[in-house]
Amino acid sequence: MGREFGDHAATDPVRFLEIWCESQCGVDRDVGVLIEVVEGPGWWISIDLRATNLEGRTLNASLDDQGSGRWQQSWSDGQVFTVATSILQLADALTAFRRFATGDCETASASAAIG
Repeated sequence: MGREFGDHAATDPVRFLEIWCESQCGVDRDVGVLIEVVEGPGWWISIDLRATNLEGRTLNASLDDQGSGRWQQSWSDGQVFTVATSILQLADALTAFRRFATGDCETASASAAIG
């Protein structure tokens, strides 16, 4: 189901999200992705994991404070992956999802393969 992840998806977090969503969508299933600008300013991204290959994968909340107003926090309760980040880090936030989805995340508590 879906397409294989190639080199471009490995380096482009938007492309990775596109291909992952395509691979998870079905006749009776849409993947819910919410990206919004929040006060701070910053980004809030929620990706619905229910009925996907990532359902049940959890991630303990972790804050990455990079200084100079740059920060990122991500977590997953097994149903939704969430990342909040400063305004100039949208690509970094999507990269956090790619790391979570591919298992390249030290605190992910369950493994799930893409595809």
